[in-house]
Amino acid sequence: ATALVLPLLEELGFPEPAGKLAFYEAAPITLKVDQYMTYHPVFLDDEVYGDFILQSEVVWDSTSGLAGCGIIFRAEDDLQDGANYEFDLMRLDGAPVWYLGYNKFHTVQNNLGQDFSSQINDKPNSQNTVTLVMQGANMQFYINGKRVHYLDYSKLTEGRIAVISWQESGKTVCTFSNTWVWALK
Repeated sequence: ATALVLPLLEELGFPEPAGKLAFYEAAPITLKVDQYMTYHPVFLDDEVYGDFILQSEVVWDSTSGLAGCGIIFRAEDDLQDGANYEFDLMRLDGAPVWYLGYNKFHTVQNNLGQDFSSQINDKPNSQNTVTLVMQGANMQFYINGKRVHYLDYSKLTEGRIAVISWQESGKTVCTFSNTWVWALK
């Protein structure tokens, strides 16, 4: 798996990254939600990550309204009430948006950015490659190879990683494939 990830790291500007491949799952992780205001996160593993690079191919399908697929990172063990960051791809009736927030007590504490983006493929069953680069307080977010957001924010410096499917109403399916995490040293 490392041989598959190294060229992707080089494309991101990390030709000889210090660290190691800490997580790799080629098989799809599929999350379905079909009830009103449903939020369904699942941890990737039990590891606590500080600095890392994560990439996943995200395929989504949604039947209505406000829905999204995302990555929760630097999360405390309690995904309901604990602190975490969440980076989402959202669909607002055909208008694709990315969103980044700092959450605690299952409530947004700080909106760290959001924007409409033509980088996001939002047709039914379309795929988007999402990449996160976390180095200390520096956070960088890529969608389909293009950096869409970066900031320095140091509220959380380490934690677990989860994937999430959520919606307001209807039915939403998020599938995360070829998901990997490179733990930076």
